[in-house]
Amino acid sequence: MTKSILKTSKNPITLQCTCKSRSDLSEFMRLLNLLSYYGFYGIELNLPDLDILPFRDLSSMLHSYGLTLTYLATGAYAMSHNLSLSCADPVIRRKSIEGCMDNIRYAAEFRCGIIIGYLKNNPQTDLWEPSLYLEDSLARLDEFAQQHQVPILLEATNRYESRVANSLEETMKILSRVNGPMLSLLPDTYHMNIEENRPLEMLSVYQSSFRNLHLSDNNRHYPGLGCISFENYLKKLRDIHYQGTLGIEGIIKNDPEKDLELCVNYLSRLDDLQ
Repeated sequence: MTKSILKTSKNPITLQCTCKSRSDLSEFMRLLNLLSYYGFYGIELNLPDLDILPFRDLSSMLHSYGLTLTYLATGAYAMSHNLSLSCADPVIRRKSIEGCMDNIRYAAEFRCGIIIGYLKNNPQTDLWEPSLYLEDSLARLDEFAQQHQVPILLEATNRYESRVANSLEETMKILSRVNGPMLSLLPDTYHMNIEENRPLEMLSVYQSSFRNLHLSDNNRHYPGLGCISFENYLKKLRDIHYQGTLGIEGIIKNDPEKDLELCVNYLSRLDDLQ
Protein backbone atom coordinates (compact mmCIF):
# COMPACT_ATOMS: atom_id res chain seq x y z
CA MET A 1 0.00 0.00 0.00
CA THR A 2 1.44 3.31 -1.13
CA LYS A 3 0.98 6.26 1.14
CA SER A 4 -1.61 8.72 -0.12
CA ILE A 5 -0.90 12.24 -1.27
CA LEU A 6 -4.07 13.65 0.29
CA LYS A 7 -1.95 16.22 2.10
CA THR A 8 -1.45 17.96 -1.24
CA SER A 9 -5.19 18.64 -1.51
CA LYS A 10 -6.17 22.28 -1.78
CA ASN A 11 -8.75 21.69 0.99
CA PRO A 12 -8.47 19.92 4.36
CA ILE A 13 -10.05 16.46 4.06
CA THR A 14 -11.84 14.73 6.94
CA LEU A 15 -13.79 11.52 7.49
CA GLN A 16 -17.04 11.26 9.40
CA CYS A 17 -16.80 8.34 11.81
CA THR A 18 -18.39 7.06 14.99
CA CYS A 19 -17.54 5.29 18.21
CA LYS A 20 -20.66 3.48 19.41
CA SER A 21 -19.37 2.44 22.83
CA ARG A 22 -16.26 2.25 25.00
CA SER A 23 -15.78 -1.32 23.79
CA ASP A 24 -15.17 0.06 20.28
CA LEU A 25 -12.22 2.23 21.32
CA SER A 26 -9.52 -0.07 19.93
CA GLU A 27 -11.25 -0.19 16.54
CA PHE A 28 -11.73 3.58 16.63
CA MET A 29 -8.04 4.14 17.33
CA ARG A 30 -7.07 1.82 14.45
CA LEU A 31 -9.16 4.02 12.19
CA LEU A 32 -7.45 7.17 13.49
CA ASN A 33 -4.09 5.58 12.81
CA LEU A 34 -5.15 4.78 9.24
CA LEU A 35 -6.43 8.32 8.68
CA SER A 36 -3.12 9.70 9.91
CA TYR A 37 -1.27 7.38 7.52
CA TYR A 38 -3.33 8.55 4.57
CA GLY A 39 -2.79 12.21 5.36
CA PHE A 40 -6.28 13.20 6.51
CA TYR A 41 -6.62 16.53 8.26
CA GLY A 42 -9.10 15.28 10.83
CA ILE A 43 -12.49 13.78 11.57
CA GLU A 44 -16.14 14.59 12.00
CA LEU A 45 -17.36 12.58 14.97
CA ASN A 46 -20.85 11.10 15.38
CA LEU A 47 -21.46 9.93 18.96
CA PRO A 48 -24.68 8.31 20.26
CA ASP A 49 -23.64 9.50 23.75
CA LEU A 50 -21.09 12.19 24.54
CA ASP A 51 -19.70 10.41 27.59
CA ILE A 52 -18.35 7.62 25.36
CA LEU A 53 -15.38 9.86 24.57
CA PRO A 54 -14.77 12.52 27.24
CA PHE A 55 -12.81 15.58 26.16
CA ARG A 56 -9.47 14.49 27.64
CA ASP A 57 -9.65 11.02 26.09
CA LEU A 58 -10.54 12.20 22.60
CA SER A 59 -8.15 15.14 22.73
CA SER A 60 -5.28 12.82 23.63
CA MET A 61 -6.16 10.38 20.85
CA LEU A 62 -6.41 13.07 18.19
CA HIS A 63 -3.14 14.63 19.30
CA SER A 64 -1.40 11.26 19.13
CA TYR A 65 -2.38 10.84 15.48
CA GLY A 66 -2.02 14.46 14.41
CA LEU A 67 -5.72 14.84 13.66
CA THR A 68 -8.28 17.57 14.34
CA LEU A 69 -11.96 17.38 15.27
CA THR A 70 -13.59 19.71 12.75
CA TYR A 71 -17.28 19.04 13.39
CA LEU A 72 -19.42 17.11 15.83
CA ALA A 73 -22.23 15.36 13.96
CA THR A 74 -25.46 14.88 15.89
CA GLY A 75 -27.30 12.16 13.94
CA ALA A 76 -26.35 9.22 16.15
CA TYR A 77 -27.11 11.29 19.26
CA ALA A 78 -30.54 12.25 17.89
CA MET A 79 -31.38 8.61 17.10
CA SER A 80 -30.14 7.40 20.48
CA HIS A 81 -32.23 9.95 22.38
CA ASN A 82 -35.26 10.18 20.02
CA LEU A 83 -34.80 13.88 19.29
CA SER A 84 -36.34 16.17 16.70
CA LEU A 85 -35.85 19.92 16.42
CA SER A 86 -38.93 20.23 14.20
CA CYS A 87 -41.34 18.23 16.34
CA ALA A 88 -44.66 19.90 17.10
CA ASP A 89 -44.63 18.51 20.64
CA PRO A 90 -43.05 21.27 22.77
CA VAL A 91 -41.76 18.75 25.32
CA ILE A 92 -39.87 16.73 22.70
CA ARG A 93 -38.65 19.90 21.02
CA ARG A 94 -37.36 21.32 24.31
CA LYS A 95 -35.58 18.04 25.04
CA SER A 96 -34.07 18.17 21.56
CA ILE A 97 -32.85 21.73 22.01
CA GLU A 98 -31.29 20.82 25.36
CA GLY A 99 -29.60 17.79 23.81
CA CYS A 100 -28.23 19.94 21.02
CA MET A 101 -26.94 22.41 23.60
CA ASP A 102 -25.01 19.56 25.24
CA ASN A 103 -23.42 18.87 21.86
CA ILE A 104 -22.56 22.56 21.52
CA ARG A 105 -20.85 22.54 24.92
CA TYR A 106 -18.85 19.47 23.89
CA ALA A 107 -17.89 21.07 20.57
CA ALA A 108 -16.82 24.26 22.34
CA GLU A 109 -14.12 22.32 24.19
CA PHE A 110 -12.59 21.41 20.82
CA ARG A 111 -13.33 24.78 19.23
CA CYS A 112 -15.18 23.02 16.45
CA GLY A 113 -18.67 23.24 14.97
CA ILE A 114 -21.70 20.97 15.03
CA ILE A 115 -23.77 19.48 12.20
CA ILE A 116 -27.57 19.30 12.30
CA GLY A 117 -28.89 16.76 9.80
CA TYR A 118 -31.01 13.93 11.17
CA LEU A 119 -31.66 16.03 14.29
CA LYS A 120 -33.85 18.37 12.24
CA ASN A 121 -36.13 15.57 11.04
CA ASN A 122 -39.82 15.33 11.87
CA PRO A 123 -41.54 11.94 12.19
CA GLN A 124 -45.04 13.47 12.05
CA THR A 125 -46.03 12.94 8.42
CA ASP A 126 -49.27 14.88 8.80
CA LEU A 127 -47.56 18.01 10.11
CA TRP A 128 -48.17 20.88 7.72
CA GLU A 129 -45.16 23.09 8.32
CA PRO A 130 -42.32 21.48 10.29
CA SER A 131 -39.95 24.24 9.16
CA LEU A 132 -41.68 26.69 11.51
CA TYR A 133 -40.78 24.55 14.51
CA LEU A 134 -37.28 24.01 13.16
CA GLU A 135 -36.77 27.74 12.74
CA ASP A 136 -37.84 28.36 16.33
CA SER A 137 -35.36 25.71 17.55
CA LEU A 138 -32.54 27.09 15.42
CA ALA A 139 -33.10 30.62 16.70
CA ARG A 140 -32.71 29.43 20.29
CA LEU A 141 -29.67 27.33 19.44
CA ASP A 142 -28.00 30.16 17.55
CA GLU A 143 -28.21 32.39 20.61
CA PHE A 144 -26.66 29.64 22.73
CA ALA A 145 -23.99 28.91 20.09
CA GLN A 146 -22.99 32.58 20.04
CA GLN A 147 -22.15 32.35 23.73
CA HIS A 148 -19.86 29.38 23.04
CA GLN A 149 -18.63 30.49 19.60
CA VAL A 150 -19.66 27.20 18.00
CA PRO A 151 -20.73 27.25 14.33
CA ILE A 152 -23.89 25.30 13.45
CA LEU A 153 -24.16 23.68 10.01
CA LEU A 154 -27.67 22.86 8.82
CA GLU A 155 -27.47 19.98 6.35
CA ALA A 156 -29.79 19.72 3.35
CA THR A 157 -30.97 16.08 3.39
CA ASN A 158 -33.14 14.36 0.79
CA ARG A 159 -36.91 13.88 0.91
CA TYR A 160 -36.65 10.19 1.79
CA GLU A 161 -34.83 11.02 5.02
CA SER A 162 -36.47 14.27 6.07
CA ARG A 163 -39.63 16.31 5.58
CA VAL A 164 -37.82 19.58 6.06
CA ALA A 165 -34.83 21.35 4.46
CA ASN A 166 -34.32 18.98 1.53
CA SER A 167 -32.80 21.07 -1.27
CA LEU A 168 -30.11 23.70 -0.83
CA GLU A 169 -32.66 26.38 -1.73
CA GLU A 170 -35.15 25.20 0.89
CA THR A 171 -32.46 24.97 3.53
CA MET A 172 -31.16 28.44 2.73
CA LYS A 173 -34.67 29.89 3.03
CA ILE A 174 -34.88 28.51 6.55
CA LEU A 175 -31.44 29.88 7.42
CA SER A 176 -32.33 33.27 5.94
CA ARG A 177 -35.51 33.52 7.99
CA VAL A 178 -33.68 32.68 11.21
CA ASN A 179 -30.77 34.93 10.22
CA GLY A 180 -28.47 33.62 12.93
CA PRO A 181 -24.77 34.57 12.77
CA MET A 182 -23.63 31.08 13.84
CA LEU A 183 -25.74 29.26 11.24
CA SER A 184 -24.60 28.15 7.79
CA LEU A 185 -25.41 25.62 5.09
CA LEU A 186 -24.02 22.11 4.67
CA PRO A 187 -24.36 20.58 1.17
CA ASP A 188 -23.89 16.83 0.68
CA THR A 189 -23.26 15.31 -2.75
CA TYR A 190 -25.41 12.23 -2.00
CA HIS A 191 -28.44 14.33 -1.06
CA MET A 192 -27.77 16.81 -3.88
CA ASN A 193 -27.76 13.93 -6.36
CA ILE A 194 -31.39 13.31 -5.37
CA GLU A 195 -32.70 16.83 -4.76
CA GLU A 196 -30.86 19.11 -7.19
CA ASN A 197 -31.43 19.35 -10.95
CA ARG A 198 -28.13 21.22 -11.38
CA PRO A 199 -26.01 20.40 -8.32
CA LEU A 200 -22.79 21.99 -9.58
CA GLU A 201 -24.61 25.20 -10.44
CA MET A 202 -26.14 25.25 -6.95
CA LEU A 203 -22.67 25.17 -5.41
CA SER A 204 -21.92 28.37 -7.32
CA VAL A 205 -25.20 29.97 -6.26
CA TYR A 206 -24.56 29.31 -2.56
CA GLN A 207 -20.78 29.43 -2.54
CA SER A 208 -20.69 32.10 0.17
CA SER A 209 -23.04 30.14 2.42
CA PHE A 210 -21.10 26.95 3.18
CA ARG A 211 -17.73 26.18 4.74
CA ASN A 212 -17.90 22.38 4.62
CA LEU A 213 -19.00 19.98 1.87
CA HIS A 214 -19.84 16.32 2.40
CA LEU A 215 -18.53 13.98 -0.28
CA SER A 216 -20.67 10.84 -0.49
CA ASP A 217 -21.44 8.74 -3.56
CA ASN A 218 -24.84 8.14 -5.13
CA ASN A 219 -25.20 4.79 -3.29
CA ARG A 220 -24.22 6.41 0.04
CA HIS A 221 -20.82 4.72 0.03
CA TYR A 222 -17.51 6.58 0.02
CA PRO A 223 -16.51 8.54 -3.12
CA GLY A 224 -15.24 6.20 -5.81
CA LEU A 225 -17.52 3.33 -4.79
CA GLY A 226 -20.50 4.62 -6.79
CA CYS A 227 -21.33 6.58 -9.94
CA ILE A 228 -20.84 10.28 -9.10
CA SER A 229 -18.04 11.97 -11.06
CA PHE A 230 -16.30 13.76 -8.22
CA GLU A 231 -13.74 15.31 -10.53
CA ASN A 232 -16.55 17.62 -11.70
CA TYR A 233 -17.28 18.64 -8.11
CA LEU A 234 -13.61 19.24 -7.35
CA LYS A 235 -13.22 21.31 -10.51
CA LYS A 236 -16.24 23.38 -9.54
CA LEU A 237 -14.80 23.97 -6.05
CA ARG A 238 -11.55 25.11 -7.62
CA ASP A 239 -13.40 27.44 -10.00
CA ILE A 240 -15.30 29.12 -7.14
CA HIS A 241 -12.11 29.29 -5.03
CA TYR A 242 -13.60 27.21 -2.25
CA GLN A 243 -11.52 27.43 0.95
CA GLY A 244 -13.46 25.15 3.28
CA THR A 245 -13.18 21.51 4.35
CA LEU A 246 -14.23 18.35 2.51
CA GLY A 247 -15.86 15.72 4.69
CA ILE A 248 -15.99 12.17 3.36
CA GLU A 249 -19.10 10.37 4.57
CA GLY A 250 -20.75 7.06 3.77
CA ILE A 251 -21.89 3.64 4.86
CA ILE A 252 -19.40 0.79 4.67
CA LYS A 253 -19.62 -1.47 1.61
CA ASN A 254 -16.79 -3.96 2.23
CA ASP A 255 -14.94 -3.17 5.45
CA PRO A 256 -13.66 0.16 6.79
CA GLU A 257 -10.03 -0.38 5.77
CA LYS A 258 -10.84 -1.60 2.25
CA ASP A 259 -13.40 1.11 1.56
CA LEU A 260 -11.07 3.82 2.81
CA GLU A 261 -8.21 2.52 0.66
CA LEU A 262 -10.42 2.47 -2.44
CA CYS A 263 -11.70 5.98 -1.71
CA VAL A 264 -8.26 7.43 -1.06
CA ASN A 265 -6.82 5.86 -4.20
CA TYR A 266 -9.73 7.21 -6.22
CA LEU A 267 -9.42 10.76 -4.87
CA SER A 268 -5.66 10.71 -5.22
CA ARG A 269 -5.98 10.00 -8.94
CA LEU A 270 -8.03 13.12 -9.54
CA ASP A 271 -6.11 16.03 -11.02
CA ASP A 272 -7.36 18.46 -8.39
CA LEU A 273 -5.69 16.46 -5.61
CA GLN A 274 -2.29 16.10 -7.34
